[in-house]
Amino acid sequence: MTGAHEPAQVPEPLTGAPSMNPPTRRHREQDWAMVVRRAAALWETEPRDWLTPVQARAITGLGPQPLSQLADDDQVRTQRTSGGHRRYDRAHLIGYLREHGHPLTPLEGVVEHAHIHGAALDRPAYHQHAAHTRRRCDLSGPIYRLDLHTHAGDDQDPAWQAWQEGDRARAQQLLKEELPALQAQHRAEQNRGLPWRRIWVVDALSTTYLEFLARAHRVKAQAGGQIRVLNPDLLRSWQVDQWPELVLYPNRLVYVLRHASTGHPEGAHHALLPDPLAQAARLQLELMWQQAGPRSLDHLLGRHSEP
Repeated sequence: MTGAHEPAQVPEPLTGAPSMNPPTRRHREQDWAMVVRRAAALWETEPRDWLTPVQARAITGLGPQPLSQLADDDQVRTQRTSGGHRRYDRAHLIGYLREHGHPLTPLEGVVEHAHIHGAALDRPAYHQHAAHTRRRCDLSGPIYRLDLHTHAGDDQDPAWQAWQEGDRARAQQLLKEELPALQAQHRAEQNRGLPWRRIWVVDALSTTYLEFLARAHRVKAQAGGQIRVLNPDLLRSWQVDQWPELVLYPNRLVYVLRHASTGHPEGAHHALLPDPLAQAARLQLELMWQQAGPRSLDHLLGRHSEP
């Protein structure tokens, strides 16, 4: 199973997915606590097209007078209710924030900071650096991993080879044989106080590889690993064009994973985040973890018949 003995293994993304390009705008200091509140407000207002002033202030971070001035100057679209109360066009507010360089989520800031202030590691250097990080004795707390890979498997993995050949019984037997090693790995992580929380963004097992990967993740979960599935529909409220794949450690160290245009892994950008940004990113990942739900992997597998 790919990455069975190495939890920081670089994921295999959708073939043809573009690499995370460096940001074009200059990184600016942000009120990251405000960005967390903005992300929460975007999530909560997703079904709505028109927002109350209170909701608009939560998204923009503006006070009543500056927000009203935006509307008076026709910088954002508004309308009046039959009772004369102003309502703000949610899409226009998002466009205004984008136009003025305000991140909608903390993870956008993480990507910017990693590209501008971090260092690029090739794949071997990334694995070595991440392994060294996990051996540090001063770390404690969950390690969050955000995964969006959907296609490419490791052709050297015997279980994946068997699955591709149609011998799914053999593939699942090979996956189960990794269970003792995975259990030992999980115990070691727990003893170090560094449990992994993997958030896998996927809505359906639409490819052969996704079907295999779901079974591989289930074996990891049976070994004690924490893996939750998040439907990508839940991310659309944040209006982010391309989500990063990343690993965030409790010491503010982040690895933003890099991929070639072919979808193959190329390593990572690593950086030490400013404390407010690290706290904000962790809060967003915790929100995504909660939204995924504890039995989300079971529910995903339950929608697909076993081979």
